[in-house]
Amino acid sequence: MSQRIVDGLPRCAASTSAYCQARGRLPTEMISELARQVGGMIGGMIGTGAPRWWHFWNRPVRLVDGATATMADTAEN
Repeated sequence: MSQRIVDGLPRCAASTSAYCQARGRLPTEMISELARQVGGMIGGMIGTGAPRWWHFWNRPVRLVDGATATMADTAEN
């Protein structure tokens, strides 16, 4: 939003409601299939997998998703 104001553009809405609603309409199977395809493409790369510059803190990234999972902070978990 700050960049839009600096560029002389009108403010955009700060609400993420439309994004969340659109994401909720995506078919779960499609998301799963895309994740499998991308994982297969990365796994099939020549050498040891993904290029070194794809690594994060010297660790290969397997999958990144904006989803959040929470669970109770218990000894069992």
